[in-house]
Order: sequence, then C-alpha cells, then structure tokens
Amino acid sequence: MHLGRDHVRIFLATLLLTAALAQGQATTTAVNEVAAGAEAIKEIGQSVNGTSPRTAAHVADVVQIRMEEGQLVIRTDQAPTAAREWIRIADRPGLCIFEASGKQDSPVWVPKMLNFSFWNMSRPGREATHVSALLAQISISRDVEENESVMSITLIQSMQAHNDKPGMSLRVSGSESPGHEPVRIAVSAASLEKLLLQYPQETTRYLLPIMEDFRQVANLFAVDSRLAWQVFSDALKPDAETVQRIEKAIARLDAEAYANRDAASTELEKLGQAAASYLGRLDRSKLSAEQRSRIDQFLSSWRPIDSEQARAFRHDVNFLLNCLYNDDPAVREQAIMQLRAVTGKPIPFERDWSAQQRAERVSILRSALAPATHPADRTEQPAIDPKGVK
Repeated sequence: MHLGRDHVRIFLATLLLTAALAQGQATTTAVNEVAAGAEAIKEIGQSVNGTSPRTAAHVADVVQIRMEEGQLVIRTDQAPTAAREWIRIADRPGLCIFEASGKQDSPVWVPKMLNFSFWNMSRPGREATHVSALLAQISISRDVEENESVMSITLIQSMQAHNDKPGMSLRVSGSESPGHEPVRIAVSAASLEKLLLQYPQETTRYLLPIMEDFRQVANLFAVDSRLAWQVFSDALKPDAETVQRIEKAIARLDAEAYANRDAASTELEKLGQAAASYLGRLDRSKLSAEQRSRIDQFLSSWRPIDSEQARAFRHDVNFLLNCLYNDDPAVREQAIMQLRAVTGKPIPFERDWSAQQRAERVSILRSALAPATHPADRTEQPAIDPKGVK
C-alpha cells in the first residue's frame, strides 16, 4: 500500500476533528473530511498491524542518507521488520511508518528494501516525506500543502540502462504560495555530485531542506577539496621549492623517452593541488603539444569545473557556505574570508569547531545570508557537458 497525500489529509483531519469534538466545536467540513476517508484510515491502521510503536530520538536515526562511492546509499539503525511498523520520533510530533528487510550485518546497515514515511506536524500546513530504497533504486520525496498551495519534490536515483550506473533526477512541481506561477523543474545528471554542481539553485532551494531534516546536508552538500581549491586557486601559492619541482616536471613532460614523460606526470600527481594551482595560471603558449596534452590530462581531475563557473562560485553564498562543511581548515578559512568579502559582514566562525558545530552554524548563516530564492523553471534535461562538469 502506498501512503499518499489523501492519507495525510485524512489523518490530519481526524486529529483536528478529535480536538474540535473535545471542545464542542466540530465543523461540518471536518466531519465530512473524516467520513469520506474512513476506509483509508482503516487501511493505514491495518497496514501496521496494530503494533506498539518503536521509538527513535530523531528522524536521522531511522533513515540515514549517505553518499558512498559516488552514489546514494540508505542506511538505518532499526532492526528488520516483519511488516510496516509505527515509530515514535522523540524530537518532533508526527506519524512515522517504517519497514525494512534484509540481513542486518552491523548496527547501521543497508536494507535490501526500505520504506519510510513521515508526516510532520511540527510545521504549519501538511508535510509528508517518503524514502524508499530497493538496492540502488532510491526515491526521496516530499509533499507540502500550505496556504492553498501544493508542492511536490522528488529525487530519484535509478540505474541507467546504457551503462548500468545510477543516474540522478530531480522533479519539482506545484506552487510555492498563492499568486506565484507554478513551478516545473525536471533536471538530471549522472550523479548527485554533478546534479549539485549543474543545478545549484534548484538543489539548494528544494533538496537541501529535506536533507537538513535528515541531518545529512554536511555529508551530501560538502564541497570537495579539489573543487574548493580550484575556486580559491589565487590563494594557493606554492613555495619556491615546490615551484622548482613543478617546472622541472614540466620540462620532463617533453622528454624523448616515454618513461621519463610518465615519471614527470607522476611527479605532478604527487605535488597535487599545488601543481594544479600553478599550472592553471601557467602561460602554455610556448609549450609543446605533448606538454600541453599531459598538463590538460593532469588538470582534468584537479579542475572539475570550467573557469567561468569557478569564478561564479567565488560569489555564490550557498557554495561558500557549503565549503564550511569541508574537513580542511584551510578551505574553511578561505571560504569565510570570501563570504565576508561578498556579504560585507563580519561572520564569526571558529577554525577549530567540530563538524556538528559547523553544521549548526552554517544552518544559521544560510537563513541569514541566503534566503530562499525561486529558480527559473527547468523542464529540459541537458546532456552532461564534459568540459563543464567532470
């Protein structure tokens, strides 16, 4: 059975009717809502077999949405179930139904099948969040009804038939508030990482709040160090000794012996980000075709986006905030400096804060510095540009 929007409406109407009856204020509308949905309420009750609810401290303790080896993985600390069961979430009022099957081989495990539905009653309006997973097929969705507006958001990871690798798509439809034009977004990419890079406005506006509820923003939205240092490349100045090693390697890239050219490429890989920063600014007009080709090959893994997008990210508040999830203190320091320059505000942020402290501070800063925007409709699904996102 799928627990959809009608079930949410009926369940909440039942609660409202119960409260109204207690105060002698039951309305005809509330009575009709419940009467019309009696069978659906019965179905919800039957679906959990009348069991006593489990308990969990937080939604994130029931479902953990993680990025592992480039794809989404759903984990849980709940034991396998024989059927759908209630779960009482301690830190917020709401209805949670959960089921999972498979062999639990660790305290936090990956079920073969998982279904999770949570109806949040701590917020105005009606909000239902659903997570389903069957092997690599994962769906995360949220339906929101508030002030006569309805919004539906769905993230799907599915296997691509042509290469047997998971692809990612984001679908958004509805209206954010009365009077606004309907939102229609349908975008896709080869992975969540590429989806975040190609559609930063859409993923931040619609996907980030869901992941924030699951306490997974730092895990999923953290900016990779290679990308961060491409954006902040002007702040990374190799010392004289490193520059000398880079220049010697550049010369050897054009060596007559193939082994020597390969050794020079290996040396650049060892120098890593310092070499990428130096070579990204290097005038290559006097280099040979072999040298330019090998430098391009080296930079392809160290400069994941094109220069234009890198410049844009330097002024993107949400991107800079996501850099604060990075474990490298130097990346965070550069991000804070750039945030202060972009916003003109002091922005206190301690270098040695724990990951949890950083996540809490970023959430506060995002509310203050990057209020929600309304991205333009996107219904096209452009092909991945290998030069734009690698």
